[in-house]
Amino acid sequence: MNPNRGLTVIGTFAAAAAVTAAAGIVPSQVSAQESFQPYEGQATDDLNVRSLPGTDQPKIGLFYKGQTFNVIGIAGKSEDGNWLKIQYKNGVAYVDSAYVVQVSQPAAPSQAVQSVTAYQGTTTDSLNVRFLPSLTGTILTTLRSGTTVTVTGKTADGWLQIKYNNGSAYVSAAYVKNAGTSSASSTAKVLYTGTTTDDLNVRTGASTSSTRLATLSKGTKVEVVGTSGNWLQIVYKGGTAYVSGDYVQKAGSSGSSSTAKVLYTGTTTDDLNVRTGASTSSTRLATLSKGTEVEVVGTSGSWLQIVYKGGTAYVSGDYVQKAGSSSSSSTAKVLYTGTTTDDLNVRTGASTGSTRLATLSKGTKVEVVGTSGSWLQIVYKGGTAYVSADYVQKAGSSGSSSTPKVLYTGTTTDDLNVRTGASTGSTILATLSKGTEVEVVGTSGSWLQIVYKGGTAYVSADYVQKAGSSGSSSTPKVLYTGTTTDDLNVRTGASTGSTILATLSKGTEVEVVGTSGSWLQIIYKDGTAYVSGDYVQKQDGSSASTDPSAPGGTSQTTSSSTEGLITTDVNFRKGPDTTYGIYQVIPAGTTVEWLADAPNGWVKVSYGGNDGYVYGDYIKKETSTTTQSGNNAYKTTNYPISFSQALEEEQQVNQSSQLAYYLNPKNFAQGTPSYFQFLQLSSLANISLSDMNLILSGKGILSGYGSTFIDAAKKNGVNEVYLAAHAMLETGNGTSNLANGIVYKGVKVYNMFGIGAYDQDPENAGAAMAYSEGWTTPAKAIEGGAAWIAKYYIYNSVYQQDTLYKMRWNPSALVAGSAAHQYATDVAWAVSQTSMIDSMYRQIAQYSLVFDIPQYN
Repeated sequence: MNPNRGLTVIGTFAAAAAVTAAAGIVPSQVSAQESFQPYEGQATDDLNVRSLPGTDQPKIGLFYKGQTFNVIGIAGKSEDGNWLKIQYKNGVAYVDSAYVVQVSQPAAPSQAVQSVTAYQGTTTDSLNVRFLPSLTGTILTTLRSGTTVTVTGKTADGWLQIKYNNGSAYVSAAYVKNAGTSSASSTAKVLYTGTTTDDLNVRTGASTSSTRLATLSKGTKVEVVGTSGNWLQIVYKGGTAYVSGDYVQKAGSSGSSSTAKVLYTGTTTDDLNVRTGASTSSTRLATLSKGTEVEVVGTSGSWLQIVYKGGTAYVSGDYVQKAGSSSSSSTAKVLYTGTTTDDLNVRTGASTGSTRLATLSKGTKVEVVGTSGSWLQIVYKGGTAYVSADYVQKAGSSGSSSTPKVLYTGTTTDDLNVRTGASTGSTILATLSKGTEVEVVGTSGSWLQIVYKGGTAYVSADYVQKAGSSGSSSTPKVLYTGTTTDDLNVRTGASTGSTILATLSKGTEVEVVGTSGSWLQIIYKDGTAYVSGDYVQKQDGSSASTDPSAPGGTSQTTSSSTEGLITTDVNFRKGPDTTYGIYQVIPAGTTVEWLADAPNGWVKVSYGGNDGYVYGDYIKKETSTTTQSGNNAYKTTNYPISFSQALEEEQQVNQSSQLAYYLNPKNFAQGTPSYFQFLQLSSLANISLSDMNLILSGKGILSGYGSTFIDAAKKNGVNEVYLAAHAMLETGNGTSNLANGIVYKGVKVYNMFGIGAYDQDPENAGAAMAYSEGWTTPAKAIEGGAAWIAKYYIYNSVYQQDTLYKMRWNPSALVAGSAAHQYATDVAWAVSQTSMIDSMYRQIAQYSLVFDIPQYN
């Protein structure tokens, strides 16, 4: 099985036509120019990159004058030439050819192609056909094993050029057998036969980043047909592949490492890892025991290159002692000798994130040779290492913890965690039993700093009772008594991310002493804790929920609708057949109204004021259900894609460890502030001017612009609460340079929403956008930014991204097969504004909310 199979297909006009032809689908459904030959283009001036062809389409990037890019198709006429389709950030985009010159010959791939006499080859496995001869080249289709191809050229690094769809494309030579010969590689001259000196990876290219095809056992013979740097090209499965030359010994030689001059012989001062490169991130080959002799042939920073198994490898120089020397650490001056006040970790660096080498027992003496912040550098096993200074007492001193003044002695009111810092995210050192006395030496918010094992640590103040007092929980005034309407978690804070202390059974009475958003602060075990207000009913029978997004207690009504999502650029026809005329081409990602199924695989839809037809293979059905509850409406849109598929598309462009959490709508409960990411931004809040100005008060440059935000919202049909929250987020509450004005081409311009401020150069790019749009005053930046967001996102004719969630993730594009037209790269962007929106809505007397919640299959 070809290891490259199954990667996401990035559609191009030519590629789309190729795929439909391969699948036997009516090719006229795709607007494509099959004879177009790709080339490298260069911007002749600063050039806007757009999500779709047209100056009215959103700008998603900017090429500076002189930048180059790959042109892969033509997408119709512009005012001055053609719209060009280009490869852009793992997807496609569009630029105006009036500002593009060709800087390479058509179809010139990234590797030089040598023409060969055309011959017939047969695929030996499922095989990807690529746009360029590279593993990063766009996949046009996948050929089945046994498919016949016509080979017209080859590259030096193992790719074949084949005839494909009135043009050419590329496949890996490793999976094509020349008809009538034993393999495509049979013409290559075998330079010599070698033997592997260790288990050795076989790769598609001369790089550790190339795909691994297999692992050869030590002692395997290989036929070498070429070299590429320190890599060898070998005969492999009827083709060629690559292995590292460091682990192949030529017949009759002593090994490639024999030519390296041994600088000296050293001895390991501890068990020591042997790695493929001079970095702790390099692959570990083995671990040498303490006292092992090594032959050093080179250095790389603090790493030593040593002779290893017929080749070379790397070890840390910190743990190798040169013959005849005492050790590298012997030159360090010992500042003083200290004693550990508790069991203490020894680490490679001055950080808890550094590797732990060992744990010293309490009372161990250490020689201190340096300091780094709150860490001590100590002599360790012939070198140096690091320990926390908090647990080392200098000889002759009483210990660092004796100096803080004890403010008072308290008693724990429950089992209580002791932590390294004043946060639930800090490491737990121990758990004190209920009733334990603690000496308090300081406070940090709701945390207490206590004396702990010769130093200090932290505990939550909620569970410590001061001697002589009745407990911290006796002072809050009980607002009312409520009853739980379901089993309900008790948490340390007003968030589902806070630790669960217990679960109360349905019907349990709770005494409420405060609120925090939609959460209730209740008396719990001589202190206080938090529960969700959605599941607590006041004794008078009313709901305890205080959240503006929670549904009212009125009757509910439900309705449903069906829409269709266009998955590739498709002809919108007047009848259900290719013989009918075309209204227009509907771009990929467009949402249309699904009217009915039509004969022979066609679908009747409504779009742009016309009823017509598209072929069923290019549209996916979306159903939505809307529930009206009181003044609020909750619309659920079902997308024809699984969450895992959506996540896979996003992972092509974003590798954040929190990606899955923020992408999944199920992680955000109704009634929480984060639920406002599903608020439809096309509905106004009708906030008063006085309330808006109060909210903007103290927000830097934004202060006093309440009427501007309200007018911009009404004019463009955009929620004014969202606009203010968005501006505060993007400008750092009105303090950013872009918000306060940047001089660009001699003109001072402003940008309040970060529009065009791309990650690689946000200030310059954001200023360029503001300059092009004429945002020369703060008011113009607010008004123009609101209009821009309305046009290109909220009321976009293709994507209709009218919630923060849709602006960030664009689920319609994910269904179409790419993570495209997304407002921001920060995975938490949609949620970052919701707390402010929630807070602002609580200041409005009357409002109605409409939520649109995505649901993946």
